[in-house]
Amino acid sequence: MVQAPSGNARSGHIDLVLRTMREDDLPQLLAIEDESFQTPWTAEAFRQELQTPGAWARVAADGEGHLIGYLVCRLLFDVWHVLDLAVSPTYRGCGVARLLLEELLHVAASSGDDVTLEVRPSNAAALALYRGLGFVERGHRPGYYDDTQEDALIMTLD
Repeated sequence: MVQAPSGNARSGHIDLVLRTMREDDLPQLLAIEDESFQTPWTAEAFRQELQTPGAWARVAADGEGHLIGYLVCRLLFDVWHVLDLAVSPTYRGCGVARLLLEELLHVAASSGDDVTLEVRPSNAAALALYRGLGFVERGHRPGYYDDTQEDALIMTLD
């Protein structure tokens, strides 16, 4: 359950359902993706991940089925790689991304796998979330983001 922002048409506590991402989620996913990133994933990128062995894609939906956020990652050997994580701007700061990541961390811990991700150094909210979950910086990738040539911080949780 998360607390919706006040003034929202759905203000108050919202029961969340975390479930496997489906192809029929794409219209809602793409809307959140477009609102979240300068260079958003395409429908084809999501479709490809849904069909990739080792991919793990989850959505957070409210009780009415409206998507609020999602997480896409992939297990490569013994490391989970977070590929895409976004929350609808209306629900940022309400704990949705934390819930999605905590579910992934539970899966990773049960199999003894590590988790890694890249994040923009300018994304203070994401950095605070990741550090709060125990991720630590392990390096950086110069010019990683094509849209701005910004470096990426590599963070891992062992």
